[in-house]
Amino acid sequence: MLKRALSYRKYSLLRVNDPGDPQLRRAINENFVVNRRVSQRVRGRTKYTIVPEPCFQVFDDDNGGKYYLIGYGFIDKLYALFEAYGYELDCVDTLPVDVEGAKRFIPDMKFLEKTEWRDNQQAIIDDILTHETGQYVAATGAGKSYIIRKLCKIFPKARFLITTYSQSVLKDLWEDVCMNGGVDAGVYCSSKKLSAGRVQFCSIGCLTEFLDQEWDFLILDEKHECATIKRMQPLMAVDARRAFAFSANHDDRNDNADPWLEYVFGDNRVQSTYLQSVKQNDIVPVKVTWVRVQNETFPSLNPSSPDFEREVFWRNEDRNKIIADLAIERSDKHQTLVYAKTLEHVYVLRKLLDCPVAHAEPTKERWQQLIAQGLVSADEERPKRKGLEKIKEDFAEEKIPLAICNSVWKRGVNFPALGTLIRADGGSSHQDSTQIPGRLTRLHPGKKHGELIDFIDEYHDSTRGRASKRKSSYDEIGYEQPKWRDVK
Repeated sequence: MLKRALSYRKYSLLRVNDPGDPQLRRAINENFVVNRRVSQRVRGRTKYTIVPEPCFQVFDDDNGGKYYLIGYGFIDKLYALFEAYGYELDCVDTLPVDVEGAKRFIPDMKFLEKTEWRDNQQAIIDDILTHETGQYVAATGAGKSYIIRKLCKIFPKARFLITTYSQSVLKDLWEDVCMNGGVDAGVYCSSKKLSAGRVQFCSIGCLTEFLDQEWDFLILDEKHECATIKRMQPLMAVDARRAFAFSANHDDRNDNADPWLEYVFGDNRVQSTYLQSVKQNDIVPVKVTWVRVQNETFPSLNPSSPDFEREVFWRNEDRNKIIADLAIERSDKHQTLVYAKTLEHVYVLRKLLDCPVAHAEPTKERWQQLIAQGLVSADEERPKRKGLEKIKEDFAEEKIPLAICNSVWKRGVNFPALGTLIRADGGSSHQDSTQIPGRLTRLHPGKKHGELIDFIDEYHDSTRGRASKRKSSYDEIGYEQPKWRDVK
């Protein structure tokens, strides 16, 4: 017969009494820890170390025993772990919902039944209706924003706090819910402060403004960007009864810190892959065009040098000329976007392409640096946020055939007509290989696939290695691509 152990819930926080079992203590120490992978420079080389980050705290109670403070998102794992060691863990809600609060969780069944869902969306909605926490993964373009918008109407009386790291993504979600969802919602971030009633959009950095209120739902978008202690702390402090998180990525952060998200949002419950979404005609497929870049006279460079990427990518004249020629050729046929990593590379490419560029509003100091680098003229006005947002609107409305962007358009943008995306960044993370090409997958009349142009940079062992990692990521995701030996 199982022995009884008690725990007490207060929103996202769980107090678990320690039964005093040393084996169970050891299991908790081993299972509820994030082993973050951290890089540091040692004698000109990058060295990786593992830094353990416990997801709990241990305190002494008034009776001479101990208790754990841990995230409620771990409750299912705690149930299973305690049972494995002979204990039945009871969870008591210290702030149970009252009658009026319970009414806010009653879904509008008429609205739910008349709403059209894609297969992957239906699976997510069904799960949300029956759980208090959950993480959900769906391919870019598969309709995560649509789900968030509809949730606000499915629960017409519930109080929603919807958050994400990127201000641009946040404001786009807010506008979508207000204009297309028919919901009166507020938005709060450093650039716009509009508080509202039951539905509030708020950036991660401003969540402290809303910690004195109780919320029925906490919704996190682009969850993969938030698995750091600094970003998790305000999420942990939100008083919400239910918490759900969305992304196109799961468990592929370079620092291996994704498990921090479980503290608030629990397990990954539903995952719809890119290939499943293509098969269900929810998105168009991505086809990769590899272009081989060679330069036998390229200088020998140390990959650990701080100027390495500037030399091999940003200021590589031969490579940039190839990128520009491809961009001009493709933009004559359909809408084309060039993705670069840095502001410097964006403006190097603009000198070759003379087209609109998209990035965050630069500081006065950064703009002066670009002038000093000869990338912009001294009399060119520093771009402001409003003008940059107008470029995004015009590109989405197909008024601009060709543009260059950096990470400001890496996630959360909707460009259905985009036909070709050229990756000039040279990065190697799996996360980028999901997010960046995701701009191509939106459905659009006459669009059969999105073309991703990438480069086999033969001129350095490190750049070729990065390209090989991208190729492996594309294979894992399921993008169609030729064999390298067939690339000329």
